[in-house]
Amino acid sequence: AQIDHDCQKLTEYYHALGFLDARVSRELTHSADHRYVTVTFFVWEGPRYKVGRVQISGNRTFPEKKLLEYTDLRENGWYDRHTISADLKRIRDVYGYTGRAVGVREEHPEPEKGTGIVHVHYQVMEAPQTRVGDVIIEGNVVTQDRVIRREITLYPGQILSYPDLLAAEANLSR
Repeated sequence: AQIDHDCQKLTEYYHALGFLDARVSRELTHSADHRYVTVTFFVWEGPRYKVGRVQISGNRTFPEKKLLEYTDLRENGWYDRHTISADLKRIRDVYGYTGRAVGVREEHPEPEKGTGIVHVHYQVMEAPQTRVGDVIIEGNVVTQDRVIRREITLYPGQILSYPDLLAAEANLSR
């Protein structure tokens, strides 16, 4: 079961680097006394895909052109899932600083076989702007409220900045 899991992880690794057709298989060869086994992984990479078109949809608050300025994935560049993950985080942060929690995911249609091109589509699911309500601190036995409030820069009535909320959580966990 572990070896099959390793095959799956290797396949995901190659897919993340743009080898979307990559396949990984394995072969087990036992020693004569059956005490040892040799594991051989066979990797077929296939072509490495380039990005054809990058588009963003579902966005109503910001124009697509503005959001594309926050992305690093470019047309004719290699498809790279790590770059896509960073793009998704930056798009979430752009909305998050305006008090909107959004869902953003990458959707790409099946690449056309033989073209080496895949079109990448970022789908944004917008939510309405949020404001901070009451800031309630519970469970602090040792630390005084004023010390904790100094570490969280959130005040009732202000627009909730989601990246600042995450920073406040990180500050409190130190």
